[in-house]
Amino acid sequence: MKAIENLLLCFALAIVGCGKEPVETFDSIMAEGKKAFVDQDYATARGYFLKAYEVKPSDKDVLYFLGISYARDMVYDSAFSFLRRAEILHSGDREVNLELYPLAVALEEWTQAIISVRVLIATGDPPSKYFRDMAELHAAKGQYGGAYRYMRQELEQKPDDTEIYLKLSELARLADTAILGVAILDTALEKFGRIAPLLAARASALADAGLYLQAEIDFRDLLGEGYDNSQVKLGLASALMPQNSREKRMEAYRIMTSLRDSMAANADFDSVLKALEDSLGLSSENSREKK
Repeated sequence: MKAIENLLLCFALAIVGCGKEPVETFDSIMAEGKKAFVDQDYATARGYFLKAYEVKPSDKDVLYFLGISYARDMVYDSAFSFLRRAEILHSGDREVNLELYPLAVALEEWTQAIISVRVLIATGDPPSKYFRDMAELHAAKGQYGGAYRYMRQELEQKPDDTEIYLKLSELARLADTAILGVAILDTALEKFGRIAPLLAARASALADAGLYLQAEIDFRDLLGEGYDNSQVKLGLASALMPQNSREKRMEAYRIMTSLRDSMAANADFDSVLKALEDSLGLSSENSREKK
């Protein structure tokens, strides 16, 4: 009798058990999350992926889908955080870094952006695809020598791009090799002729290299060719100021005073003009005139 009662009890429990909701597993949670993701219901997808994250916080798929579901809703900090964790725990994954790279650039996470590019190259992309990107990323980190080397490689595959010559020259200046920047622009001017942006860049590079007389000649040429704008005039003034000639420094002063209104928001401009006035002894003269 007792055995029959136990059997009936087990049967009853089995019937009750049949009415319960099926137990959620990690795989079923992920499947629901992916379904919501495909339906572009990213908030619902994240709800599932966060439940899965509680179970397996180091799982690559969990971290990846959490990252991209945040990214699709433009919650970029969280997206970056989960994708970066995926890269740290599962380094070298192509899919993770395809998503992580643009996020790193947008958030100015330059070191991670460089790491992601290296992964993408190691997993199949040609290095040449990223020469310019790597130049810009290294420049953003203040690594101008590395930036210069990558931009040089970019020039080798695009020798007719004048913009690359300008960027190379600027990187040379930032790397404290202004004279190299001049040489780069000399090459460009020889190749392409007297194009105004190249001539203006060379004039500025000459001034940076301390070759003020040559810079003055280039700036005057630009003005003579009709490029009579405030930046060219300011460049000429900057080339005249350091020269050992009161007449040229007075010319620089006249140029700068004529530009004062257009440079009203530039605090550096005012301080340079004041220093020039002092060096010419004009401050005291102006003071006496006001009296």
